[in-house]
Amino acid sequence: MTEKELAAELKGNFTKGFAGRYGKLIAENDLFGFALNLGLDRDPAVAFHASYALERAFFIAPEAFGRHIGHFVRNYLAIVNPSACRHYSKMMAWLLDRRRIELTDSQRQQVAEATFDRLIDPSVRPAVKVWSMEILDSLSAELPWVEEQLYDTICWLMRDDGPALRNRGAKICRRIRARRKTTRR
Repeated sequence: MTEKELAAELKGNFTKGFAGRYGKLIAENDLFGFALNLGLDRDPAVAFHASYALERAFFIAPEAFGRHIGHFVRNYLAIVNPSACRHYSKMMAWLLDRRRIELTDSQRQQVAEATFDRLIDPSVRPAVKVWSMEILDSLSAELPWVEEQLYDTICWLMRDDGPALRNRGAKICRRIRARRKTTRR
């Protein structure tokens, strides 16, 4: 299957089981590079469908995805489609939490900055903000400025946003307080 063929397939109707079927196709045929390219497609439907299927493929075959980490990081920094951003953020959070990604100092800084921008952007959807908090919490060990700003930012966001954000925000704030308490001893 070529990238054009995959794009044409992904442009079709979004039906039940779509992401699972295409995720399996991507994983089994090592089409990760094509899916990553299509995640930045100008057509919002293609970008969203490609990102959703990519997330499924990622969880089917995370080892195979490992060869595409550099491409993934570049996309994570460039992604603008709000629906696609959710899937990229979820994958980035998983990779960081499980220490399955090695970022250079420059990449780490860029990822933190892009993620903070998403976290404070009022137009960004709650799911992206929730994953952004997890990403930043994971980066805080290597970037002390992140933890300093993250706690206050989460507290500020929790005033107005919905229950998902408040729940995850409270959980991350507890983690930060526990780390601070341990550090002071």
